[in-house]
Amino acid sequence: MPTVEEMLALVTKLPSEHYGLLWRPTVGEHDPTDYFREWPQPIPPIHTSELDVKVLREALLSLNNPKLIVEIGVNAAEGVTTTSIILEWKPDTCTYIGIDTNSKAEFDNVGKKIYTLCNNSAEHDKLYALMELLDLREIDLMFVDGYHSINEVLWEWEYWERMAPNGVMVFHDSNYHPGPIAVLDAVDPELFDVTYYGRETPFFETDWGMAVVRRKIKE
Repeated sequence: MPTVEEMLALVTKLPSEHYGLLWRPTVGEHDPTDYFREWPQPIPPIHTSELDVKVLREALLSLNNPKLIVEIGVNAAEGVTTTSIILEWKPDTCTYIGIDTNSKAEFDNVGKKIYTLCNNSAEHDKLYALMELLDLREIDLMFVDGYHSINEVLWEWEYWERMAPNGVMVFHDSNYHPGPIAVLDAVDPELFDVTYYGRETPFFETDWGMAVVRRKIKE
């Protein structure tokens, strides 16, 4: 299986127009549209691993009275999933908005402050319109588990414009897909802390990995 370093060797660094990124990564030489999703790797046997559960729960518990959690890529599978963890652990006073390209309306529950949107994560205006309707101005936690191409993750990174000052953005598949690998490698360490999980042995060969990004708060 290729290492993260071997994957990053395929990336070209272009000037960045994105807040918080030192460069804009591209693999245009390999795919002109940058919808280059899969690296040639074996697929881990489980999508939501024990490591994923641990990291996501810790991120949720680190929030102080969160008002809004957004998940990109709603997981409707049976058993323990990232979606089930978020819905189980979110406070009753916290709103959940799930974004997916397939309808996940079966999750909608206004009484429990659970809403879903059927659209691409690049359609920021649709999320912002629902936030305005619900009188929500900032996102406390965003869990990113979408298509994972470089362009897709760049669009998702732009949601930092609406993240709370102490907001947390958690990326799934940060050891496996080129989007989170390439984009998070470009993050400006002066502005953000990025913590990777699952890149060490024995996790690397059995887990897609997670990464947690927090904005650095200046004293």
